[in-house]
Amino acid sequence: MKKIALLLLLLVVQSIFSQNNLQTKPLITTVQTRQTENYNPLTDIVYWFFSEITYGILFETYWERNTPMHHAALTPYPYFDKNEGNYTYQNESVPFRLEISGNIAFDQQQYFFGHWQAQLRLAKRLDFTGSFVHLPQRIPDNRYFLSQTGFVLNYHRIRTKKFDLWYGIGIMFSEAPNNTGGFVYDIGTELFFGNQISVDGLIKWSYFEPVTIRNSQFNINYFSGHWRFQTGINNYKLVSQYRNSLHIGIKYYF
Repeated sequence: MKKIALLLLLLVVQSIFSQNNLQTKPLITTVQTRQTENYNPLTDIVYWFFSEITYGILFETYWERNTPMHHAALTPYPYFDKNEGNYTYQNESVPFRLEISGNIAFDQQQYFFGHWQAQLRLAKRLDFTGSFVHLPQRIPDNRYFLSQTGFVLNYHRIRTKKFDLWYGIGIMFSEAPNNTGGFVYDIGTELFFGNQISVDGLIKWSYFEPVTIRNSQFNINYFSGHWRFQTGINNYKLVSQYRNSLHIGIKYYF
């Protein structure tokens, strides 16, 4: 798992540094410029085929490089233009954007807990997210708070005016009951319907040897200028325990 996470991180970084200079050479040119005596064209064909598939799935296909999505830029905030969400093709854009949010939730056991997050979006396709979750837990004859601090680097794979899809990897620290660290990866999406409304969903997996935590959430959002107001549901799976909760929250776009 650690090797896969590190490999994905290296691929994301390499993709961002190379995307502005990326030019796909025709396969026939590559074949003609190879001058080795024992050169086998089939090797290049297989390499080109699988590298294009891998890169295309994770980052961008050859055909997407000739679409408006390739040049999509960040809006100052969602619905800055009434018809656009996180990305724009032609209207006013910004080189980076900072988003601060906080949620308060309560579950069926009448526990209240909080989730705070800061997200820096940059380079059109990346965001760096730091989060803190304060989640009450109960064990026999005792009660404690499971506090998690995480940092995730996300790559926004699909970037249109109405739809945004991303995935990312990072690290997570659990501060109670035992201090420990682990890897985390997530996948999320947001759909903008117009009329200042969107829905978004996120699934996050955290691995603390030997514990696995999964967090799924779904939100309905309303936008007003730089503000976003949201309500939704959370589902936490901690080992074999499930925790469902409702939450309300607010986000501000700087």
